[in-house]
Amino acid sequence: AVIAALVDKRKVREILGHLLSEGQAFLATFAKDDPALLPAKEAEDWVARVEAALLQYLDFSYVARFRNPAGQGEIPEMASIEQNTHRRAVAWLRARVMRLHEILDKLAQ
Repeated sequence: AVIAALVDKRKVREILGHLLSEGQAFLATFAKDDPALLPAKEAEDWVARVEAALLQYLDFSYVARFRNPAGQGEIPEMASIEQNTHRRAVAWLRARVMRLHEILDKLAQ
């Protein structure tokens, strides 16, 4: 039973690790200055897949933690609506990527 639990935990970490890598790739694209490069639909799909994996392999408390941007930094005020939208999108995705990283760190302990 202990070995099965370790294998399951490793499987969950591996699945979430792949999702983290995807999120980091989206973040690299989002962080570029050209708002036309925003893969918004893909990023939203990524968030949905992360939440589904957290719910399937862990429980809803991890989904709630993933959604909570507290402690992930403030979203700066921007001069234009376009720039503001872009910066908010970057901050939104960065908060989720960072939160998934924290969840993975906790699972590794």
